[in-house]
Amino acid sequence: MPKIYCFGNEFIPDDDIAVLLANKIKRINHFEFIKAESPMEILAEKEELWILDVVKGVSKTKIIDNPQQLKLTHSLTCHDLDVGFYLKLLLETGKLKMVRIIALPYGEKNINALEKEIVKILKKK
Repeated sequence: MPKIYCFGNEFIPDDDIAVLLANKIKRINHFEFIKAESPMEILAEKEELWILDVVKGVSKTKIIDNPQQLKLTHSLTCHDLDVGFYLKLLLETGKLKMVRIIALPYGEKNINALEKEIVKILKKK
């Protein structure tokens, strides 16, 4: 069963929505939602990786599956070792062939509406 890793910080407003959804949604179709505790968890995945997270600049829930669309930052300190760093590492080393990010609009608070959008997206997969 494919896992969807849900990232976010419960202590930062507007960054916690994916974590709240992971707590609410346990499974959709054959996808299992996992509340990710650390970006290092994605290192265990091979071939294909699914992530649920808020993304600034996205106006509606959508799938981003082209790594070129991702703005990956340059790490300067240990605080910069976020999901983007590990994604870049896995993609550049060829360990992952496909990354799919279910991008949630930053600042959206309507969990029920977001859940419906996610269900609609995943029913097509």
